[in-house]
Amino acid sequence: MIKKNFLVIILLIALVLTLGVTSVQAEVVELEFWHVFSAEREQAVDEKIDIFNQEHENIEVSHQSVPGWYGGLLEQLQTYAVVGQLPDVTLMGLSMTNFMRTGFNTASLNSYIEEDNYDLGQLDEKMLSFTQHEDETYGFPYAVSTPLLFVNREHFDEAGIEFTREPETWEQVKEWAIELNNLDHTSGGIAFQMDFDVWQFQTMLESFGGEMADLEAQEVLFDEEPGQRVLQYWEELRFEEEAWPLMDGEQAAEEFLAGDLSMIMSTTGNLTTFERDASFDVDAGLLPAEDEYGNPRSTPGGGSGIFILAEEDERQQASWEFVKFMVSETAQPYVVEEMGYMTPNLAVSDPEGIMADFFAEYPLVELSYQHAEEGLSDWFNWPEDTTNRIESRMNDHLISFISGEKTAEEALEASRSDVEAILDW
Repeated sequence: MIKKNFLVIILLIALVLTLGVTSVQAEVVELEFWHVFSAEREQAVDEKIDIFNQEHENIEVSHQSVPGWYGGLLEQLQTYAVVGQLPDVTLMGLSMTNFMRTGFNTASLNSYIEEDNYDLGQLDEKMLSFTQHEDETYGFPYAVSTPLLFVNREHFDEAGIEFTREPETWEQVKEWAIELNNLDHTSGGIAFQMDFDVWQFQTMLESFGGEMADLEAQEVLFDEEPGQRVLQYWEELRFEEEAWPLMDGEQAAEEFLAGDLSMIMSTTGNLTTFERDASFDVDAGLLPAEDEYGNPRSTPGGGSGIFILAEEDERQQASWEFVKFMVSETAQPYVVEEMGYMTPNLAVSDPEGIMADFFAEYPLVELSYQHAEEGLSDWFNWPEDTTNRIESRMNDHLISFISGEKTAEEALEASRSDVEAILDW
């Protein structure tokens, strides 16, 4: 009898232990996070997620890199939305933040911010506004960029040009490019990276006093006089002076790093990569202070935000913990160090704070924050899910102009026609 009771007790203990383990396992919330980074950048993401998983025993995050940059990511999100298999958390380009809210019902963070007494003041106010609408916060800025002018100072010295990190006008930059192009060993004076979108076109358009469109009036504006002047500026560099060689963005970066191309207008996301990999000492400058008519420079904030797509309360709560972590002082330093982007976290962006050693080693990083301090403009969001299609079509036409297949007038007219057709304006 005693043996029988003892056996029963042993079985009960085993059952309780089994149920306990099962209960613990059941409490682990598994989250999926989508992004666009590959190679070293994906490895950096993986390392930070490992830290998060170690610190949160009841949350397990896995991640997936989606090819095709933010356009490819948007297409995959739309595909998986049809079958109800969206990730819990995703990055998205800042030109598509409005559609994240309207097209995917991105979770508002307001209730979580209030419950946690989360201090939004630790994030850059303007960068934060990119992921807000009216009084709601729908995500956080994650990695932000502005265009910078990267230069080979050795070429400037050889050409007898005094380089300044804040050119006075766009005409001055053009004059630099023409003079640098006269050096015997250079492949060109300047190049503009325009592979994925029309971010640089918007930058120059607004710097020349123009606008992309009036959404309320349903009117295209980018083909008016300021837009025409942008293409005239490029036409002079490409065809009249032949100071901008025909090459795609990747080729331009390779030529610059090899010491053949004198200047390249590119994202701050390339800053640390250029400094580390170039065969010479890279320097950089802000965009010109104004155009010939006195219009001040415009610096649209590029990069990405991080958003919660999970719908169930438990998954949303776990996702909120992950999103907080990804913009924290623990996770954000790698956005600056490994990716070269600007961080929205003010403690991380403080040159005398936790990143003081990095800012001392890479002083050019502060240039992008100078743009931010002056005030970033919004990366233009077209209505609903049309941004990717519109930017793709416009970029195709602009590339056709740069390659000589279309005139400036034809490229702008074709772009206008496509936008009006897509939006039914």
